[in-house]
Amino acid sequence: MSDEDWEREKRQRALIASVLDQYREGKSSLRRLAEDLYMLAQEIRLASDEWVDELQAEANSLEVMYAIALDRGFADNLPDRYLRDVDEAVERVANMLAELNDSPNAVFRDGD
Repeated sequence: MSDEDWEREKRQRALIASVLDQYREGKSSLRRLAEDLYMLAQEIRLASDEWVDELQAEANSLEVMYAIALDRGFADNLPDRYLRDVDEAVERVANMLAELNDSPNAVFRDGD
């Protein structure tokens, strides 16, 4: 792993944290959150395939929540029961990211 690889990875991880923060602060929509997390999962290279798969699964679950909300006409104003589910997913991703950042054993992934 080169210094360039590690610097790139740190930027991608910081972007994930930023996406989570923007959503928590009300500066981003659920749709944008799901799209950004899925896109960023594609860019992570120093994590296991399982970690990336889990991040993609969380992004997919957020996308499903958004689709249901859109279908039911409350995509812009989620009811509390949906907000709890979204908040739990955001917290899971935040915890995943914290664990990844604390892990001394980075695994280099081949590009897709």
